[in-house]
This record gives sequence, structure tokens and C-alpha cells, in this order.
Amino acid sequence: MGFWYYAYPGGTEFNGQAPFSANCSNGFVTPSGFCNVVKRDLSFSEVFAKSTYSVTPDVTAGANFFYSPSWLNAGAFGVYAAGTVKLDFTTVWLPKDWKGYLSGELGRYWFGVTDAFYAVPAFPNGVKYPDYSTWNVGLGLIYKQITIDLRYYDTTLSPAECNVITSDHTATFSPAAITAANPSGLVSIWCGPAYIAKISVDTTIP
Repeated sequence: MGFWYYAYPGGTEFNGQAPFSANCSNGFVTPSGFCNVVKRDLSFSEVFAKSTYSVTPDVTAGANFFYSPSWLNAGAFGVYAAGTVKLDFTTVWLPKDWKGYLSGELGRYWFGVTDAFYAVPAFPNGVKYPDYSTWNVGLGLIYKQITIDLRYYDTTLSPAECNVITSDHTATFSPAAITAANPSGLVSIWCGPAYIAKISVDTTIP
């Protein structure tokens, strides 16, 4: 179990008030008459719990749980639960001093309702953030203290839902994306599939 605090200092508030173009996170007002807004301070706290179980010497299964009372300081609670699996193939395929693994995670996010800052006319008390599933699968290679991880990520969020949850400053307009929860009609590609390469170094002192 543990506790995280995510600090995002130095942000800029976009509240959608006139002049709209200067107060919209995406920088313009859409034909629908709305735009993205976002708070200056997105800092938030989160508690978590993780567990693992060795199925065999080379296969490990795990479970993760995270909870925030105000995810991204939006006023909406955020709950994330996931299952993981990891296959260690060090003893099978790799030479001395090398380690390797295949791993994956399947998770689900549940959210509450934001505070009134993010309200729209249809929801004057706040917007219900969309729940969604997410997953990743990847390959890792370890040489002494250096780890190289190549991973594929994706979610079930539509571009319109992605815009609601991110207030993306690069969002673009699509008439088909206008809904009660997304009246601006803005869409974001931030939540789509992505390939991520990560290099990390373990500096733990024995």
C-alpha cells in the first residue's frame, strides 16, 4: 500500500469566459459555441495497493488498485483496478548477465462527477467523466542496472470522451462529436493507441 501526490505547478486557468478565444484551452470557440476549459492547478493525491503472486518460477500475476478523491483536481473521484501478468524468459532465451520479460496489464477506470468548474448547461452541477478500460502489453530487456521496455498502450475512450476527460489544448472540432456531455464537439487523439519506449536505470544502493 502507498500514497502518491502528483504536483503540477505553474499551470494556466482557462475558464471559457469572454473573450472566449483567450480563455479556452484549445484556443478557439467552436461552431457549437463552446470550448475546452481547465483549472490552473491539476495537482491531486492518490492512495494505492498492489499485490503479486508467483504462479510458477517464471510467471507472476498481480492486482493493482488506485483511488483519488479528486482526480486531476476536477472534483470527481477516480478509481482504477487492474490485473497484470508477467512472463520471465531469462533462463530460456538470454545469455549471461541479461534478463527479459513479457508483461501485460488490463485495467478499468471509474469516475464520479466533476465540480461546477467543468459544468455544461445540460449538467450545471458538473460533468460525469466517462469510465473506460485500458490495457498495455510489452517486452522488456534488462542488462545489469539498465532496463529497456517497449510497450503498446490503448483505451476504449472515443475521441469525444477523450476530450471531455483531458480538456486537450490541441483538440479539433467534429460536428458528429457534439453530445450532452461534450457540447463543444471537440475531439482529442490523446487517448488513442500509442507505442512507448522507456529506458530506466536502477540506482539502488545495496
